[in-house]
Amino acid sequence: MDKKGLVGLIVVVGILLVVGFVWFVFQVGGEGCVNVRTSCCPCNMGGTEKCVLASEVGEYEKNLSECSENMLCSAVYNCKIESCEYVDGECVGK
Repeated sequence: MDKKGLVGLIVVVGILLVVGFVWFVFQVGGEGCVNVRTSCCPCNMGGTEKCVLASEVGEYEKNLSECSENMLCSAVYNCKIESCEYVDGECVGK
């Protein structure tokens, strides 16, 4: 491959990377969805979980800081979310 072909290939790959990045930003709004604990007990001990935008995690962690260390949790496995996705403008669990 000569220099012109290599430069052309690099330009095409660069354009594809930029287009992919722009598509991702518009799809997810620049953020990803994550699984957070929504109750004092973790889901593997009877608590609840939810998929939220990464920017909202701090609010949930703040609420959990009010949980008592002496709280008793039930030994019930309640985890239902394996992964989180951004679909139609909201985070959903799968």
